[in-house]
Amino acid sequence: MPVQTLWNDRLAWSGEVPLDYPGLNPVTLTRFHEIAIWAAGPAYEDVADTVNTASWRLWYESGGSANAFTEAGQWGEGARLNATDPSASQSWIGRGGSGGHAPPQGMTSGRYLVGMWYDHAYTMAHIPLITTRGDGTATPLFHLATVNYGSLRHQVYDDAGTALLDQFEGTPPWGTPTTSQWVGQLIDFDAGTSQILAANFATHEWWISPARAIGGTPNTAPGAQIRVYGMGDAAAYWAGGGVDEFLTARPDATFDAETFLDALARGTFSTGQAAGHGDVLAVTDAEVTGPTGGTGGSDRTFYTGAVPLRWQDGATFAPLAGHSHSWAAQGSTDDGATWADLSDPPPASFDGLVRFRVYLADDTKSFAGMDVDIAEVGAPVMDPISDVTIGEGTSDTVEVSSTDGWRPVTYSAASSDEAVAAVSVSGTTLTIDGGTPGSATVTVTATDADGQTGETTFTVTVEMIAPDPPVIDPIMPIDLEAGTAETVTLTATGDGGPFSWSAVEDDPGSLVSVSISGDQMTVGAGFGEGTAQVDVTVTDSYGQTDTVTFPVTVLLPPTPEPVIPRYAREPIIVGDGADAAAIVDPVAGVVVREVNGEQTLTFGLPIKHRHGGAILPEAPVEHAGIPYRVRRIETGREAGTPVMSVYCEEDFYDLAYAGQLDAREYRQVTALQAMTDALAGTEWSIGTVNVATRRTYAVEVTNPLELLRTVQANHGGDLLFDSVARTVSLVTKSGRDVGVAFVYGRGLTESKRVVDTTSLVTRIYARNADGQTIASVNGGEAYVEDFTYTSEVREATYDFAAGTSPYTMLSMASATLANRSRPSYSYEFTVADLSWQTRQEIDRFDVGDVVTVVDDELGIREAQRIVAIEHDIVRPARTKITLSAKLRELGSSTGDEGGVTTGSQQSTFDLVPYNLLKNSRFDGGLQHWGSLGVDAVEAAQGTGDMAARFTGSGERWIEQTVQPDNRDAYSLSFDIESSGPQGWTPDVRAIAEVTYEDGSTETITLELT
Repeated sequence: MPVQTLWNDRLAWSGEVPLDYPGLNPVTLTRFHEIAIWAAGPAYEDVADTVNTASWRLWYESGGSANAFTEAGQWGEGARLNATDPSASQSWIGRGGSGGHAPPQGMTSGRYLVGMWYDHAYTMAHIPLITTRGDGTATPLFHLATVNYGSLRHQVYDDAGTALLDQFEGTPPWGTPTTSQWVGQLIDFDAGTSQILAANFATHEWWISPARAIGGTPNTAPGAQIRVYGMGDAAAYWAGGGVDEFLTARPDATFDAETFLDALARGTFSTGQAAGHGDVLAVTDAEVTGPTGGTGGSDRTFYTGAVPLRWQDGATFAPLAGHSHSWAAQGSTDDGATWADLSDPPPASFDGLVRFRVYLADDTKSFAGMDVDIAEVGAPVMDPISDVTIGEGTSDTVEVSSTDGWRPVTYSAASSDEAVAAVSVSGTTLTIDGGTPGSATVTVTATDADGQTGETTFTVTVEMIAPDPPVIDPIMPIDLEAGTAETVTLTATGDGGPFSWSAVEDDPGSLVSVSISGDQMTVGAGFGEGTAQVDVTVTDSYGQTDTVTFPVTVLLPPTPEPVIPRYAREPIIVGDGADAAAIVDPVAGVVVREVNGEQTLTFGLPIKHRHGGAILPEAPVEHAGIPYRVRRIETGREAGTPVMSVYCEEDFYDLAYAGQLDAREYRQVTALQAMTDALAGTEWSIGTVNVATRRTYAVEVTNPLELLRTVQANHGGDLLFDSVARTVSLVTKSGRDVGVAFVYGRGLTESKRVVDTTSLVTRIYARNADGQTIASVNGGEAYVEDFTYTSEVREATYDFAAGTSPYTMLSMASATLANRSRPSYSYEFTVADLSWQTRQEIDRFDVGDVVTVVDDELGIREAQRIVAIEHDIVRPARTKITLSAKLRELGSSTGDEGGVTTGSQQSTFDLVPYNLLKNSRFDGGLQHWGSLGVDAVEAAQGTGDMAARFTGSGERWIEQTVQPDNRDAYSLSFDIESSGPQGWTPDVRAIAEVTYEDGSTETITLELT
């Protein structure tokens, strides 16, 4: 740091206030050693003032100079008043003559300060120190006093003489203010405050009271004179004690009261005007000069005031240029209680008070201060600390150190994450406590005695100390019926809890679904059939995991065992409740039941039958346990006899009137989902659904019954209506195969085989709505043909939807031709229902059952399914059945029967389309394609007339979005021809973004070069 000049003002070498103290601006300053002596005589004596040419006066009320005189003191001569009995002596220092000794006139801004060194005894209850109260001739401005219990008191008055402030501040920190002290009152007109300032001679302490609000405008024209130690005629209060350095001033904005008081307190160490040499040394504001003549004597030696200094790399002292004297530095490390000489040069390090013992031999020697050179000390520099790795819950220590900085240096530390690493410092030992695993930045700071800081940072990594990984307890395989769910409690062993669980199925949202809440895992079955694998993972609080896999098998519910009604000879119940009537003698009756078709009852009665009156439109009817409702009643004559014919429909027909269903589109739905929509809001519910197909189709505005029929047509299976339980089922195949047989002569009375060639074709053309045919994939022919049965050319055309590929059309046309190129066969038989006679289960049959029919004379021996039956309930031997070789109904994939039905027993949904892309040969330019930097050009290679050309630098691409079905494997192929430098291969890749039914996506990238 640069050289400093210290001990260079009057406070430093004499303890007296210099007139040029920064910002003080003295108005009066009385140093009583500037007069020789006061003699007894008149009522007053003039006292010289250092600043103002006018004089103060020492007033004698009684006692004369015996109680008011000058005396030797710390700063040369001082004054002592009322030494014996203040109340009797009543002397004071007050205004004398004319000049600036009165309070300020017209002062409305700035600051005003009065103060002095004093010591007094409490011989009176109220001790005035410096006051403008008491003469009774004019209004006061301020009043500064003490009381006998030691409190300092200050007052401020307005123009009317009313006190705006009267504040007792209590005693200063050092106790009762009786010994040698400096006291002052600072009035701030701008801030509207008053404060007491005090310094203690013995302890070198200083104190400032709080700034007290004055509460009004101070007196701008005080007429009362300033008095020291007395209040004059108006009040009999005087002080007894010593006075020196009496000051009035108008400090400006640069004046710092705290710095001023500190200088006063430290300046009391100096003895430049002490009694022993006050008359020998010449003391001015500029310097101290030695006496004229003479070469020795202790009166030529004085001490400067004390200044706090410190250094740790040495210091040097030198008198100011132009001054010569003998000197020795002294230091104190106990705040001035004891002093010792500092060697020359001074010690390498020091922290305390420094003063100088100065000897001025004669008037050629002078002292005006010392130059001090202390080596500059920078901020502390922390030594680097290496990164630390510890385990959670453990501790470690690191020793910290630093260079530079004012000693002593203290250390502190902070962590960026106390939860990870908590830090503390004791001396030079840094302790690190590991918390949760992770990383934290630790900052260590060194702070020196001067408040300068330096820091360093390092990283603490807290590693997990984990127990053994968790182990999941075994999870047994789960078998579920479609549409049901099961909850399993998950458990695991391990000390790293709490545990969290997750599960992933390899068939999300389709075959099975899995959800977990806490340790409860719920496995739900979809509506398909098969087995899915479920991976269950447990994670402990340390991030350690264990995974087990178990199978979930979804089983479709079995087709319920049918209950075959006993139609023959069963009564017909008309009506309900007490009004029900049982008809046991109908003249005719037929129950018609078809697979996925009609289920009706028709019966006839004589017109005058006793229960004929009960038969009303919409009346309930029950036969063989099956409920019906009367839909049509006809009356007429048969063979001249009046009869009534009643047509009834089974109760489920009412679903056709159960409300309107809006148009909707189904995409890859199960039959159960669509059937649930159909029955919503009705009184019917789902029974058994074990048809697992998923289909995509659209329905127009419809009703519940029609939607159920549509579901069966698309998904396949048999619809079963239970009008008693009011349930609807869709099963893969209804009916039984229990060995029922009909042989001509026993149960079989009439047989008919129908061979039909009305729909026979031998050539089928195929084309889609875009006009594309199958010629490109069928050897140039736009048709397929089969002349196995006949050589006659019989043509048909099948139209396909736009975008259908040639390979798809070829496959479907071939499948259709295989069925249409030969006659179709059907059989109708009249059989006897003998079960009402034999009561044997082997003789009972119903629609959907597989039965065997034998008529050797007609060459018929068939085991086929009953697709329709007409039970004659009056003459069971005349029951008619219709058989079909098509034992299972398969649904269409689109619902567009005219466009895609092939007649094959294989569902068109299972045919593999060849090309899902539209305009894959670019014959339509870039229609259906999105592209960047690609154009369509004529090309001679490949299968088409056009090709897509990629030119230029950068990425070039084409893309198309397709909507395939539910297959899990696809192939991608194309022709590519490139040109360029020899050996160069373009970067070509295929990117497929797959969107699944649950909304999730997957991107698959194939690098092709």
